[in-house]
Order: sequence, then C-alpha cells, then structure tokens
Amino acid sequence: MIDTTSVHQLLSNRAHIVPIMQTEAAECGLACLVMIARYHGDKIDLAQVRRRFNISLRGVRLERLVQIGRAMGLDVRAMRAEPEYLKELGQPCILHWDMSHFVVLERVVRGVALLHDPARGTLRLPMSELGKHFTGVLLELQPGTRFEPSVETPALSLRSLTGRIFGLKRGLVRACPRFCVTGPQAGDCHLTRRHHEPTHT
Repeated sequence: MIDTTSVHQLLSNRAHIVPIMQTEAAECGLACLVMIARYHGDKIDLAQVRRRFNISLRGVRLERLVQIGRAMGLDVRAMRAEPEYLKELGQPCILHWDMSHFVVLERVVRGVALLHDPARGTLRLPMSELGKHFTGVLLELQPGTRFEPSVETPALSLRSLTGRIFGLKRGLVRACPRFCVTGPQAGDCHLTRRHHEPTHT
C-alpha cells in the first residue's frame, strides 16, 4: 500500500518544473517542450516558440515535436517503454497520452508519478492509473551541445510607462510656449503640438 502522505511531501518538496498551460488545443506538445527547456535553464516561453515554429491547427505529430526539440538545442530520443520502466529513464520526459495528447513526467517516487498536463495542470497518479493513459511512447530530452538558454526579457511596468508619458507631456509644456513666442501664428503651435503628442493605436 502506498504511503500517500509521505509521497505527496516528497513530490511537492522536490518539484522543479513550472507548469505551462496550453492556450490552444494544438499546443500541448509545444507546452511540454517549453516546460522541459525552462527546467534546464532556458527562459523561453510558449509565445516565443509559437512564433518561431509553424504549427498545424490539428496539433503536432511526434516527429515534428522531435524536430522542434532539436531545433531548440535539445538532444531528443523517441522510444517505447512499459510504465514500470519509466522510473529508470531520464526525467523529465514527455509522454504520449490518451492517443492524442502529451504530458510531462517529472519523476516517479514510490510508485506515484508527478505529471504536468498542459490542459489540466499538475497531477499525481499511481503507476497503475498512469498505465491507463500512457500509450508506451515517450521522448527523452536533455540539453545538447547547441543548447543555449535564452534570457528572459523583463516586462515593462505600468509605472515606467506612465513615467515616460508624463515626462513627454512636461517636455511639450515647456516646448510649446517657446514655439509660440518664435512661431509666426498661434495656430501653428497647436498643429505642431498635435503632431508631437503620443498617439494610441
């Protein structure tokens, strides 16, 4: 019988993968690749991978997933295995799931698998339950010699954006009176001001 309390603690305390949720039905494979790339230190996100690779609306076949993983600098090996041998393979890995889906297996501890499903989130399943969904096909992925982790681009804060706008307005306030003094007509000042004000699209 499984000691579920201790297993839950072991899996929770050692979790390293941050789940990535798919936004489209066809993105489960891409989301799994992003999870594993980020596990190995890459800061790439799903939007970047989506822009970089052409993905069919019908989903990504296993062969295409291998190609994309290798293009990301990962060494990828497709193989077959019975559920009881998963704990002996390199983890995390990607499992083919329910014939039309992919999930990430992070690890197996005391007969319980820690999984990350891009459609449902983090799951903890006994191996007997995993065997009902796992098709026997999986991808082992490790950083290759061409694996170069990308750097996460910091997001602009609202404060930094409003600060730039306020600074621009103050500059316009100072510049407009000076132009009104030297410009030929007041109407020209208004036209110039409208021309230099930031626009919103």
